[in-house]
Amino acid sequence: MIKKFYSILLFILISKWCTAVAIDSVNKYGPNTVRFLTLSAQTADTLLFELIDTNYIGFQNFHPAASKNIPFLNLGNLGTATQSLFFENTDLIGFQEGWSAFNQYLTTTEKIKFYRTASPFTQLNYFWNRKQEQLFAFTFAQNISPRLNYAVNYTRLVSVGDYQLQKTDHLNLDASIWYTSKNNRYKFWFAAMSNNLTAKENGGVKNDTIFNSNPIYDPLFEPVKLSAASNQLRQTEIYFKQSYAFGKTYKLSLDSISIDKVENKHRFSHAINYLNKVINFNESKIDSGYYANAFIDASSTADYTQIKKFSSLLSYEYFNQVHSGKSQLKSFTISLKNQLVLFQNNNFDTTLSEHHLLATSEFQLAPKLIYTASTDYIFAGVFKSNYFFNSALSYNLYQSKLIAKLGFTISSQSPVFNALQTHNNHYQWTNHFGTVQNQKAYLQLDIKSIAASIKFIHQQIANYVYFDAQFTPKQHSSNISINTICLSKQMAWRALHFDNYIYLQQSSNQQILPQPSFHIYNATYVQLPVFKGALKLRAGLDTRYYSAYQAYTYSPANMMFHLGAKKLGGFPLVDVFVTAKLKRAVLLFKLEHANNLLNSYGEMMVSNYPIAPRTFKLGLLWNFYD
Repeated sequence: MIKKFYSILLFILISKWCTAVAIDSVNKYGPNTVRFLTLSAQTADTLLFELIDTNYIGFQNFHPAASKNIPFLNLGNLGTATQSLFFENTDLIGFQEGWSAFNQYLTTTEKIKFYRTASPFTQLNYFWNRKQEQLFAFTFAQNISPRLNYAVNYTRLVSVGDYQLQKTDHLNLDASIWYTSKNNRYKFWFAAMSNNLTAKENGGVKNDTIFNSNPIYDPLFEPVKLSAASNQLRQTEIYFKQSYAFGKTYKLSLDSISIDKVENKHRFSHAINYLNKVINFNESKIDSGYYANAFIDASSTADYTQIKKFSSLLSYEYFNQVHSGKSQLKSFTISLKNQLVLFQNNNFDTTLSEHHLLATSEFQLAPKLIYTASTDYIFAGVFKSNYFFNSALSYNLYQSKLIAKLGFTISSQSPVFNALQTHNNHYQWTNHFGTVQNQKAYLQLDIKSIAASIKFIHQQIANYVYFDAQFTPKQHSSNISINTICLSKQMAWRALHFDNYIYLQQSSNQQILPQPSFHIYNATYVQLPVFKGALKLRAGLDTRYYSAYQAYTYSPANMMFHLGAKKLGGFPLVDVFVTAKLKRAVLLFKLEHANNLLNSYGEMMVSNYPIAPRTFKLGLLWNFYD
């Protein structure tokens, strides 16, 4: 892996000597001359690229799972397993592996950015603290010609942690290319990703009441449950997509970067994806009393799981380019997806195939009223008759100052595969659960004039599959309902800013699907220009709080969260931060878990896994546009 990284760096250094793309004749390079798009943007008739973020609001929340301010659980150390604190059903059907605790650290096709730049673009990110925690990220993108771009990304995360045997070491490397033909009709996108994640597993602290009496203790000497356990996850993914459009084509110029506009009615595309995932759980010795069983070896564990997925997606897209206020079909897509899964878990292996029929459509019912619908149906294979259907009605008021969206989804999904088949040293079962039925209705209001958003969600789940306190998969036959309200509001008074996010959620069955009733995140900060505006300073507090509930616990042998017996939560977490932006660089000073100064004890998000005590951290982001 290191050799691959150095080879790519050498290629970048050589390419820097090449002639830059002459898109901007006056060489005024900056944030406006760097744009990108993601996989989801490739299906539109106009490729509208996003600009890189230059405000860096929320830069202090650099944890990979902290994006979009969605609350999440973790084991107290950067790089350890994570899980969302709130439940929302997935849109995926068919094969779902179930090992998702480390997904936030993986580079996947959905996260890849395909760039278009007027000059070479480099971005460096570095975060550090004195407890041997480092996160380094490097991005380089360059247009070889106006129609050909390549980009590479490298991320390295190393964190020792505050408690014994908690070290994590993650390495991510990816490269992407996209090309557009001279007549603008043919395009292809290519991406290759390599992930290597390792995490020592200590099973949590033995004494789960260490904080109750406010003791004086040293985390490094606190006994833990597992002495020789670790997980390793390696994932390689390759993605290739090509498309050809019929019709007129032209370009629209925006700040020296062109976007593609295709006046066509028909477009064909074909995408292929290959994924190889290997999971190893190893114990050089098995600690007595932690596991109930040892099915394969009573002295050591060497669990091995491999998942290979091959998928092909063939699509036809229709676009109606007649702009009219009348009712009309705006676009329609129909796709055929074939996927083959090779699954091996120790001495068990199987081959699974699935064949999907997918369709999406967009209707203009009135000048400001849009209806969209999408469906995914498996018509053949192991997961035959799985389906997902989504429909939404959007109403645009007051020149996009108010957008209202009313939606409904219904699905029938097979349970995650590791709830059906597991053949590990400590856990073994074969289950024949029925499909999980989910219905969801939601209403979302985005009020841009006052920087506010509110979303109401109601879900009904039948045949819910869960893992109980003994880490045994079970299926609940009765319906479970979940009601959720998500609120966000940004406020400002002169130099003082308030960013507020509130999540309210109610589960009808707290024993089977426990959820905290509310979570609050607030960022309060002062934003000031210093030295005649040359330096932009932002200083303030991040505060998080969620109500106590029957918390989850974590199983290292399966890298999964499951039901616990204890109530956790009901405590605040406060971070103090200062960010300073000077031209192309942003510097971060952060005191994490600062309210730990008020007492000498801590808290837990997950049973037996204490939150890290107060820690001072530094961060740096630096952009280069030439």
